[in-house]
Amino acid sequence: MQIRRTTGFIVLSLFTAFFLAACGGGGGGASAVPVPEVTTAGASSITVNSAVLNGTVNPTGLATTYWFEWGTGSTLATYDNTSSKSAGSGTAGVAASDSITGLSQGTTYYYRLAASNSAGTTKGLIVSLTTASPLDPPTVQTLAADTITISGATLKATVIPNGLATDAYFEWGIDNTFAVPNVTSPQSVGTDNTSHQVNAVLTGLTTGTKYYYRVVATNSAGTSRGLTASFTTNTQAPTVVTDPASPVGTDNALLKGTVNPNGLATTYHFEWGTSSTLATYDNTPTVSAGSGTGNVAVSAAISSLSEATIYYFRVVATNSTGTEQGTIRFLTTLQNPPPTAVAHFNESVFMAGPNGSSVGAYGPTTVTLLGSDSTDAFGTITSYLWTQIGGTNTPAISDPAADNTDFPAPALAYGTNDNLVFQLTVTDNRGLSGTDNIWKNIKWGYLDDFSADTTGTYVVFDTLDPGATLTYDSSGQRAQVTTGDNTGLIFSKFLPVNNTGVFSLDFNPTSSFGSGGSISIRLADASDTYYEFSTEEAMIKKVRAGIVVDNTAFPFAYSQDATYPIKITYSRYLVRVEAFGQDVSLVTEGPGHDESVNAVNYFEVETTQQNAKYDNLQLEAAP
Repeated sequence: MQIRRTTGFIVLSLFTAFFLAACGGGGGGASAVPVPEVTTAGASSITVNSAVLNGTVNPTGLATTYWFEWGTGSTLATYDNTSSKSAGSGTAGVAASDSITGLSQGTTYYYRLAASNSAGTTKGLIVSLTTASPLDPPTVQTLAADTITISGATLKATVIPNGLATDAYFEWGIDNTFAVPNVTSPQSVGTDNTSHQVNAVLTGLTTGTKYYYRVVATNSAGTSRGLTASFTTNTQAPTVVTDPASPVGTDNALLKGTVNPNGLATTYHFEWGTSSTLATYDNTPTVSAGSGTGNVAVSAAISSLSEATIYYFRVVATNSTGTEQGTIRFLTTLQNPPPTAVAHFNESVFMAGPNGSSVGAYGPTTVTLLGSDSTDAFGTITSYLWTQIGGTNTPAISDPAADNTDFPAPALAYGTNDNLVFQLTVTDNRGLSGTDNIWKNIKWGYLDDFSADTTGTYVVFDTLDPGATLTYDSSGQRAQVTTGDNTGLIFSKFLPVNNTGVFSLDFNPTSSFGSGGSISIRLADASDTYYEFSTEEAMIKKVRAGIVVDNTAFPFAYSQDATYPIKITYSRYLVRVEAFGQDVSLVTEGPGHDESVNAVNYFEVETTQQNAKYDNLQLEAAP
């Protein structure tokens, strides 16, 4: 900066020359003179030794320069100049400013703006400023707020501590009188004589609201308050997101979305319909989403929808700023489930008759198919259909269209089995169908009623001393075993392999020898793995690999020349013997018991020191 000192005499001389020219000196006619227009404004950034001088200049269409004249005299009879600066050549006022330094603290200075173009020079009014004293209260200036959002802003100001430890803060609120102001946290500014910018961030403000604020700074010399400034928080339409619908039923759904009111009272609803663009739609009721600035989960239930149908939807929210629509999503309603087919047999696994005879299965000779437990939650079952879809044998179903029907049990050849599979289809009044499959494993069973002599089909071997025999009693149509004292006999036959079943026979003791006769029945997988009922040991036992793993006592008493049915039911869980008026069970699974399963593929009947007759040897499926 170049400062030029001049005298009042020179200025007066220039003025005199200008006056003479204006009065016609030099000849020529009079014309309008577009001299510059100037206005001196208040100084800013005043410190103890500097200040910024301000004003405006209108060049009035001619190339114009400006400068400031300043000094300590109130009339500026003598003064200093700032360097000339261009103000351009426009026809509107432009801001003019320049700084002056090297001032004395606590001193009043006077200044004015001057401007000159080819038409002449114009000087503004004289204005004063006073530099700060080193022990003065802080010098403050409130600046414009920035970073203004819908709910916040950053307040700004400058503070000069004027040589004393200074704290600064802002007063703010919606009342421009600051009767009960909010205040920001104090900030330490320092102790120097330079200008410091202080900022404070406000949050949680109300959208679209005008707030007033000013800076306040305090040191030991006193408190200074800046001029009051203001800002208005922004306004914004709601922010909306359409979320997936959940849950979705056959005729109803729950629509979901997210709405941020952005600080303004906001309402929302959903638009929905079958148009993918929602060209036409229905509205859910309008509901308040509040006036907060956070996301709000919103939802609305819709009903009376068509099953298995695509529906489109979106969330729509409105506040005083505007309305926003979410993206369009879609949902597909569920189809009401078809009827539920439930198929049963009247029996579980059963065994077929002997050697291809037409006697059929033991137990019922007719197998019942049960479909009446089928259900339909959304309709009425109108038809049933039974079909056989698996198995070698194809027994005729008596009425395939009935809910409950039957078929004759097929006869099987010796040592064979068959797996019959049936399918039940139920159809309702909506034309929807459901199916259920069930199967029946038919096993070859065993029956020998000795209506003919079959004794030669059994494997026979003596125990103890030889001499026992197995012969046929044609008059009684029974098998008979003749032993003797210290003599026994076993007769045996293979069975279809199975894990559960009922073995039975009729036992007719006719005479005993020595210490008394006995009968033992083994249902065996191998010579060392079997179930056994023995009157000699008065025991029921389970043997695996030659080791007795489970056993229980069986008390008994029988007489000669009486017939005793003996029935043994065996499974994984127990062996049950019904004989001689007793009914005793041996548990074969559980704590302390062997849990393995003995297969049965042959039987042995041992008669010791006893003559006896046998009839109705039979193997059936377990009930």
